[in-house]
Amino acid sequence: MDTSRQSFILVVNLRSTMAYDLHLLIGQMPVWINDINKAAPNLLDNFIVTTYLQYKNSYYMKSEIFSTSAELLEYLNGLVISAGDADQPTVAAINSAQSFSSAMHPASVVYVFADTPDSNGGSYNPKLSSNSVEMRTIQRMLAWRNKLVLLLSETDDAPMDYSGDSYDVFRRVVAATHGDLIVCEKTNVANIIDQLLPYYYQMENMAALYGVNPEQEVVLNIEADYPSQVVYILITSENAAVPGVLDQNGIQPRAETSGKYFKLIRTTVDATSEISVTSKKSSSVNVRVWINSAFTVFLASNPDPTVDVGSAVSTSELSSYTTAYIAGFTSVSQIKLVTYDTKAQSAPQVLNGNMTRGAECTYPYIFPAPQKSCAPGPFVQQLTFTSGEITPIRLVPGFCAQPG
Repeated sequence: MDTSRQSFILVVNLRSTMAYDLHLLIGQMPVWINDINKAAPNLLDNFIVTTYLQYKNSYYMKSEIFSTSAELLEYLNGLVISAGDADQPTVAAINSAQSFSSAMHPASVVYVFADTPDSNGGSYNPKLSSNSVEMRTIQRMLAWRNKLVLLLSETDDAPMDYSGDSYDVFRRVVAATHGDLIVCEKTNVANIIDQLLPYYYQMENMAALYGVNPEQEVVLNIEADYPSQVVYILITSENAAVPGVLDQNGIQPRAETSGKYFKLIRTTVDATSEISVTSKKSSSVNVRVWINSAFTVFLASNPDPTVDVGSAVSTSELSSYTTAYIAGFTSVSQIKLVTYDTKAQSAPQVLNGNMTRGAECTYPYIFPAPQKSCAPGPFVQQLTFTSGEITPIRLVPGFCAQPG
């Protein structure tokens, strides 16, 4: 499995209110891609873009793939915006962008620019048989191990509507795939593209918490492959000011960039070994910590231990084995899998793995079936192992679907 190259996947809504966002995106695109190319030369192999618009009885969705960023930029310059409904099919567009081309690489990043709730946001249904746009999108993203950043812009005259399933579907997809949901002022879009998105490449999560309450103080140990490696800490909130952050010494780390509802801290484990996210008010907050690394992990689930790859989605009420593929690391030993819910409130389940399946398997490492079946919904899979003189961890998003 080749993880040395990635696709640049862009999803853009073409509603008339997105005119300013599109203008900023086109203006910042060359510097943004150049920053990624400087940090990771030859990483971006191709550029996939999906544009979409829904207006009354008209529905438009189109995907293209380009071999160079110059071709992508030329295409963006030719886009035309138009009147659109109050809600747009954003989740469907995210799914479409990842099902368009066989040239898409795994472990890529999907960058989404929109400014409305979702038009397909139905009630939560984690059944595989539901075949909803939400479930299809979650399954596809987990299978490809793609990362999602959903950027929703607003103005004082047209604030984001956080109520109902039309917005909640964004929360659910982001939590299930361990991505980011960032609401910002339209005037801050250029700053986010310039100061935040250049760090969105080869992202390997060290921590991922969703829907936690900072009033109860959220404490996280900061991890990395080695102490001097750069670590990124992103705190995002919804319809409330982003909460405060203190390090192990009770000092507030400097923010690399921030907005009303988000804050990015760029640090190292040497400088920041622990953070606490606190607020005097109750709110819903997401915290994601990542490093940039070409070394990654793929996990799969299957009730039959002889099946090589398996499924990226687990099934409740079904005892399944977990298998692993580890890319980049050598001399791997002492492999351990810890699973817990996305709020880190449940008791963690610990499984020790081995390589009894043999090196001829694509996923050579296997973990025994847990005694307790998974609970429906998203969860965290934390893989820890020894590789040479380091003990890396990798977080992989998991999702437990209901049968039937």
